[in-house]
Amino acid sequence: MKNIFIAYFFILFELSPEFGASSIELFPKWVGYLFLVKAFKELANKSETFKKNIMLTEAMVVVDGAVWLIDIFLPGALVVIQTPMKFLLRLFYYSSTYNVMKGIKEIEEYHHADIGAKKINTAWWFFFGTKLSGIIASVNVISLLIVSLLHLVACIYHLVVLNKTRRAYEGLPQTVEKKSMKERAMIQSE
Repeated sequence: MKNIFIAYFFILFELSPEFGASSIELFPKWVGYLFLVKAFKELANKSETFKKNIMLTEAMVVVDGAVWLIDIFLPGALVVIQTPMKFLLRLFYYSSTYNVMKGIKEIEEYHHADIGAKKINTAWWFFFGTKLSGIIASVNVISLLIVSLLHLVACIYHLVVLNKTRRAYEGLPQTVEKKSMKERAMIQSE
């Protein structure tokens, strides 16, 4: 779970100083995806969502890493395909963070314990809503500034909630005896 927290630090925060026609992403998302791959592999036995997304996330490490390197060493080379490429990367960005939310819910179910999946869900929708609002608000400078500040708050909130979830997860017993639905129903009825 610690690797998910580290991954989110790289995935959520965008800091790209510009140097003439090019910019360098200081917190590259591909590094975040690399941490997600490690986390998904560690947690695959507790979450089907994490297990299913390992290969796709590994592919994103390569694709986003290649785009990052091209932006650094061949600025402007991706101009023709930049918009569709960035759109596809954005789709994966939202998909991967949404799948983390789903995977945490599955881990909660696996352990039969509350580790904060509902708060992660709320934080994700707050984050996603502010990101979407930023696209809409980009026509007005004041609106964009307000939404940008809200998005920063959403990112920080997301990390705080994820850190609480990480700590709750670390406090769980790491081996759980798998019980069938029938066995669980019998235990709850007693």
